[in-house]
Amino acid sequence: LDNDNPDTEEPNDGDKPTVSIVATDGQAIEGADNDPLVFTVSQTNVSNVDTTVNVKLGASNNSIDAADIATISYTDAAGTVVTLSTQAAITDFLTNGVTITIKAGQITAPAITVTVVDDAIYEQSEEMVLEISTPVNATIGTATATGVVLDNDNPDTEEPNDGDKPT
Repeated sequence: LDNDNPDTEEPNDGDKPTVSIVATDGQAIEGADNDPLVFTVSQTNVSNVDTTVNVKLGASNNSIDAADIATISYTDAAGTVVTLSTQAAITDFLTNGVTITIKAGQITAPAITVTVVDDAIYEQSEEMVLEISTPVNATIGTATATGVVLDNDNPDTEEPNDGDKPT
């Protein structure tokens, strides 16, 4: 048997991992293929069973929508890299989420990568908040992570956020 959790006195929970999400590369410039947002789901300790969580767009503080995203890539429970590139698939990910698995014996799931679209709109920075929920074989630690999308740079002035600024 596992250690009892002294805080809850529930058996078998003493070493139960706490799972969190973080924006490991939390800033991207729109349209830059080599500058995506990167989110990582990890847990506090190794487990001998798979840990799963649902990941989707957070309920608040988002100023990004599916039209702003070129692709979302993640690894499914079978270990297959899935790349979403249609508006329907991206909208489904943002609305309904996907299950992310941290395999038994691991601390971290493969990264979730978001590449943003280069549009011709001069705009404020946009925020993308991803949220984890419904953990299996773990508890939730940090439930949300925020990535920021900057408007593309102006190559003439190198000032950030001015690439689409009208002249």
